[in-house]
Amino acid sequence: MRYMKKIRFLALLLLLATLLTGCGGGGVSETDTPDTQKQETTKPSDSKGESDKEPAEFITMFGKDSSKDYVVISGKHNAENEVNQFASKLMQRTGHSVKPKDVSNAVVENEIVIGYAYNRAESVDTYAEIASTVYDIRFVGKKLVVSAYTSDGLVLALDYLAAYIKANDDGEYGLMSDFAYSAQNIKLDYDVPKPVTKKGYVFDGSVSNSMLQLAYKNLTTEEVTAYGKLLREKGFTEHSTNTIGSNLFASYYTDDMQVHTMFYPALKDFRIVFGKKGYLPSTTAPQFTRTNDVQLTQNLRMGLDNGMSYMLQLADGSFLIIDGGLYTADQMTALWNYVNTNKPASDAKPRITWMFTHAHNDHMQLAIEFMNNYSSRINLQMVCYNLPNTDEVVDAGAGLAPYIKKLKTALKTNYPNTVQYVYHSGQKLLLPGVEIEFMATQEGYWPLEFENENLTSNVWRMKFEDGRTLLIVGDLELTGTERLTKVYGAELESDIFQVNHHGKSGMTQNLINYVDPKICLWPTTKASFENNNSITGYQNNATLKANLKTSKWTRDDGTSGDRIHYHGDGAFIITFIPTA
Repeated sequence: MRYMKKIRFLALLLLLATLLTGCGGGGVSETDTPDTQKQETTKPSDSKGESDKEPAEFITMFGKDSSKDYVVISGKHNAENEVNQFASKLMQRTGHSVKPKDVSNAVVENEIVIGYAYNRAESVDTYAEIASTVYDIRFVGKKLVVSAYTSDGLVLALDYLAAYIKANDDGEYGLMSDFAYSAQNIKLDYDVPKPVTKKGYVFDGSVSNSMLQLAYKNLTTEEVTAYGKLLREKGFTEHSTNTIGSNLFASYYTDDMQVHTMFYPALKDFRIVFGKKGYLPSTTAPQFTRTNDVQLTQNLRMGLDNGMSYMLQLADGSFLIIDGGLYTADQMTALWNYVNTNKPASDAKPRITWMFTHAHNDHMQLAIEFMNNYSSRINLQMVCYNLPNTDEVVDAGAGLAPYIKKLKTALKTNYPNTVQYVYHSGQKLLLPGVEIEFMATQEGYWPLEFENENLTSNVWRMKFEDGRTLLIVGDLELTGTERLTKVYGAELESDIFQVNHHGKSGMTQNLINYVDPKICLWPTTKASFENNNSITGYQNNATLKANLKTSKWTRDDGTSGDRIHYHGDGAFIITFIPTA
């Protein structure tokens, strides 16, 4: 407590000194000063002694000669609107044209670099120095570098900076050369060690449970391995590791925190997802009493075009439900009748694990209604998802947000003790009679622009006791599919394939070739299955649909055969009998 009081006292002294000296002849009035009383502030360290420092000088950023005006460079972050607002404020105040430019813009000496700029050494070096919990503003040479690992932190930094750029006595706008400010981002509760490298780019992305991520480009396998060693040296316990093809995955934890790493050599991409410790699945096969062979079926779609719902009865008699489809009272009753009729006689209530590919209504609506209406009659053991923060991650998140909120409300209200598992790429979930391997999540796609909300679909593969596999892709669209095939290639081969986006879009010929399924599940009506026309607004899928329906599957051992297709208007049961 005494230490915190001392920090706050020093912070107030620093702020007072900044107000007195930070802006040269123009000064900053008290009314212009940002509210920083809740921030712990520090001034970036300087290797020079006080007597060795050069006298501060006023740096003109927007002066009488507009050809020398500072250029605003917008790096990698998720605060484009805020950067534009900052530039607008500067333009209104200075009367000079201020239009943010991308990092691809030619490098000049006079720049305000906002966010991570991979091709500006001043930005790269600053990010390598600062903690993930701070935002930072400093001059590096003539460049003014604004840095933060979170979009929230970047917004705070820009608000602070906007109040300090003022005119001197000559009417020129700028800052003193020794201007510097660094503060805790109070919205970030967890920090994580960073790789010992200056390669690549860095950004934050909020995912489920307020977790954040860092990303780096062009790391080597040796650097990724060294990062795992660094985490263990810092007190993190290794929970699990996995290799799929050349891709490396690992999960770590402490008493209150978890970290997940994902390395995709084909993309030259290394991700670190971290945050509050949540549920981590067991790495050992479950012990259970066998009641039946695993079976896959579907709740009859009853003519609903865009719904998706698949159900497995696991080897211990419990149920695993994938998505749920659109809601109708008949559909909800049919689902209840199925789980209640088929549960083991020893179970007082059906035991259910629910998994979601993404949060669209035609995948989640029925599930939420079922959870709300049958809470006293089912044992909901686990809910598995990886859902985006629609405010920060998905530009067009209006269709997702209501159902994410409704799901969280249903769980909080009716199932406070149900396990909520936020899965990450490379992790495995071991259930009676099936192993589930998560291959792609929405957090791995961001910060690329989500052209539509279907790109938040998560992908996993299920392996059954008879050796057969089922690939689930939800509504994954074209660019997500292209990344999936680039990362995994032939590793995607599966016996059963849930066709992208109800068969209307999202497939590529590469995906069909790599998966090469024997059985295709089409989450759509018979009429839609038979019609090869694509949905308006998406890529033309007609040729791909026709090809998938008419081509044969083949295997390296020379076997081949006609594909079997199940659409949503018909009942089917696939039984997985354990091999001897």
